[in-house]
Amino acid sequence: MDVEFLESLPDDAEEAFSLYEEYLRKKYTSYNREFDQETFDRESYICEIIAFLKIYNIDIGLGEEVPHDDRDFDNFFSMAKNKVRIFAAEARLASVKRNKSLIHPTYIIPTAIKEEIHHHISKIRDCIETADLREDKKDVLFSRLNKFTLEVDKNRTKAEALGSLYIGTMKTIGDGAKELEPVIKSVERIYKAMSKAKEEVVKVDYIKKKELEKPKQQITYNKKDEFEDEIPF
Repeated sequence: MDVEFLESLPDDAEEAFSLYEEYLRKKYTSYNREFDQETFDRESYICEIIAFLKIYNIDIGLGEEVPHDDRDFDNFFSMAKNKVRIFAAEARLASVKRNKSLIHPTYIIPTAIKEEIHHHISKIRDCIETADLREDKKDVLFSRLNKFTLEVDKNRTKAEALGSLYIGTMKTIGDGAKELEPVIKSVERIYKAMSKAKEEVVKVDYIKKKELEKPKQQITYNKKDEFEDEIPF
């Protein structure tokens, strides 16, 4: 375990989790060039995830027991992976939302990367089209995808646009929808493609911004409500 990395994690537990989860995925993913094959150590990954959640007292509905039977573990991991993905993505979006009054992270995406992203978007469309899924769910997925596609084609693409697509897709599909796993894999490949683009942080004149803002009524809301204005479910 990289002690230096752990010590560098932010104090906020949810923000730390999103960084830690990304670190574990990279740590337990390996690629065999000879056979052109990618492998992932699922058991080590999920055990460390559960340990982190326990230490930080975070409950996402996983429990602390990992099944030993192969079939039971497959079902457990499919469920756990979706819960972890959603929670990590929500934590990233929450972090962006807390800071976006001062900074606006965007991506300047070169043409070659846009073409790569559009290739994955096309694969997502094909998978949704042929999936055994209710038409209303298909409509929601296509709507999210169209919104993200428009964002990609802009000169500057908002970082949270992909997070909204990811979370919305996961929640619309639901836990354990294995036939739509290619959709999630394609969204994750879009993440990787966008990470190769140039990230730009546009700083805002905070004082000027506050002067222009109209007084707003203070509203008390819970954590889940943070996303309802961006991701309607």
